[in-house]
Amino acid sequence: MNVKDGAYSIPPEIQALAPRGIPCRIEIQYYQPTKEGKPSGPVRIYYYVYENRSADNRPAGKAAHGRQLLGKIMGNEFIPNQYGISVLNQLNSSSQDGSAETKAAQKEQPARKPAPEAGTASVSSLPEGLKKYYPRLRDVDLENKDYGEYAIVLASTMDVLKGLQQFFHPEDAIRMYALSIIYFIEEYTPASYCGDLFRQSILSDKWTTLSFGEDTINSFLKEIGQHGLMCEKYSQSLIDNSSELTALDGHVIMSNSRHNELAEYGYKYRELKDKQINVMGAYDAVNKRQLISKAMRGSLPDKLSVQELFVAYRFSHKTFLADSGFYSEENMGYFRADDNHFIIPVPGTYVIAKMIKEDLSFTDSFVYEHINEDGTKASRTILYRESTVAALEAMDDQRKDDDAHQKNEREKTQCKNGEKPKKYYPQHNKKSQWGEDRVIIYRDVVMHDRLVYDYRSQIGIDSRHTEEEFQRLEPFFGVIVLRVDQPKDKLTAQDAYLYYKKRWTIETHYNFVANIVKFDGLQTESYYAMQGLSFLILLVGQIKKSYMDKLRSSTVKYVKNLSLQESIVKAGFIKMAKHMDNRWHITVLNDKAVELLNEMGVNIEEDMKKLNNGTF
Repeated sequence: MNVKDGAYSIPPEIQALAPRGIPCRIEIQYYQPTKEGKPSGPVRIYYYVYENRSADNRPAGKAAHGRQLLGKIMGNEFIPNQYGISVLNQLNSSSQDGSAETKAAQKEQPARKPAPEAGTASVSSLPEGLKKYYPRLRDVDLENKDYGEYAIVLASTMDVLKGLQQFFHPEDAIRMYALSIIYFIEEYTPASYCGDLFRQSILSDKWTTLSFGEDTINSFLKEIGQHGLMCEKYSQSLIDNSSELTALDGHVIMSNSRHNELAEYGYKYRELKDKQINVMGAYDAVNKRQLISKAMRGSLPDKLSVQELFVAYRFSHKTFLADSGFYSEENMGYFRADDNHFIIPVPGTYVIAKMIKEDLSFTDSFVYEHINEDGTKASRTILYRESTVAALEAMDDQRKDDDAHQKNEREKTQCKNGEKPKKYYPQHNKKSQWGEDRVIIYRDVVMHDRLVYDYRSQIGIDSRHTEEEFQRLEPFFGVIVLRVDQPKDKLTAQDAYLYYKKRWTIETHYNFVANIVKFDGLQTESYYAMQGLSFLILLVGQIKKSYMDKLRSSTVKYVKNLSLQESIVKAGFIKMAKHMDNRWHITVLNDKAVELLNEMGVNIEEDMKKLNNGTF
């Protein structure tokens, strides 16, 4: 219930509280909460004060139609809103700086008495001692802000903004960059909170006119998704300037939205118990930089999703590193087109994998330096043997021919006089059109021994681990089968193995996306907003790359060895505050943080000068 009454129902004591010097009108509103159509609480009364000027007397910039809300009466006192404060403070200023005639008129003004109509006095008849009103805290810019963590990210990643400005309008590029910085530092944040984080940081002092409201951000994400071609051109520039080794992989985002066309039940349903959205990506495995991020339907397997990348983007002279989920004969055609190549594991269910695993004798070996989780290096021996797709398929055909022949011979001997023996025919599989592709089987000796130890330690503890199962699995511990399309004189078996090891870089990146930036469990209901978010995942990856390069290039051991999260937390110990001199000053909560900022290229003193003269 929301009823407005005229001034005749306003009590005189309430009318007396209306501000003098402004033509105004008080309106009363009644509100009673309801639940299931029935009253659920007492009736509440609200008094709102509206400006009641003519169009000629309305301040510049205000519409001539309608009345402007000045504030409300609360706690037996008039409480102005932001507009009301500006009007009253303007009157206060004019009363103090006015002419002698105006001051004399104010002195002769009698005390205010309750009247039937509130605010009927003219603007010139100002009350004595008009109080100065201060705006609400939420309407005033903050005097304490986050500085350190945003300063080091800005100082080390401005190349990302410059790259965006080559393809997008400067304002759009800045908003993309600023939003990605917030995600990078604070993790994924719904649009309703992005404005608060922007206002709390020095980003709002660097881009003072940048709108960061909830509606603005939601609309902006949709706009990014609706202009996919511009995003594709940006990614294409990254592809054109990337290294030869390109890792391909997908990232699953749980989505409990019931209105997003991309959210579908997928292969991770047992784990997620909900719908998912797949984000397909490409990654520069040498320079450790993400190249593509595109949201796709949750029900599509990786081997189909990846084909959309080859429709949208141009790859040339790349070597694709993909896991077994991308293995298909159709994808082999995509991977080798335009002078591209691939290194991909063969799933164990495929014939060529079964054939080469039947003989686990290895003919060659090499040693490589493996980097452990703690950063130490250890030598590892890798055994290997190779064949070709055509040779392994021929082995399978011969196996089936021999099997059919034995069955036919057995039928002949078992048939009685006059009976026609049953005829068996070999069921050959369809041959690959690229029979010259090499198939290489490897065994990591150290990994084999470690897996043997781990499995045996579980026998008698876990019912799934038995001696019989161990005897079946042990020959394949530490074994991987790779298919490559380049000949030996172009790519050795050792190089193929070492290149494929670099595919782990994209796995590490998606671990960062899911567990640190928290792009997971989203409730985005718009297809276009989801595409916009997937593009920002790419931008967060660009920021991460530039930031980590700067961090690792430090000559100070303490700084160089910091993790990404440790460095962000440490830098956050430096805040900035505005004091009575109306100037920004640094608040240092940790001395080591100052050294970190200096190493990351931040000049704190210079930043304060720029902030105070408005040139940051």
